[in-house]
Amino acid sequence: GDGSRFGWAAAISRTSDETGERQTLLGASGTSEGPVREASFRGPPSGSWVLQLSIDFDDELGSANHYWRLEVP
Repeated sequence: GDGSRFGWAAAISRTSDETGERQTLLGASGTSEGPVREASFRGPPSGSWVLQLSIDFDDELGSANHYWRLEVP
């Protein structure tokens, strides 16, 4: 492959949850569909959140976790 395919998962937790133990999954690539080129997921409800996006790159190129703090009206 060209390295542009990936598996992914998106989850949120309240900003008050310092350990992330109570994460809620927003979406993920299915294991049966294999790596994908795009990802989309529903947004969180109103409140203060930490969004974690986990990416597993195809062709053993590694993985990455990205985090954002969200203030949703």
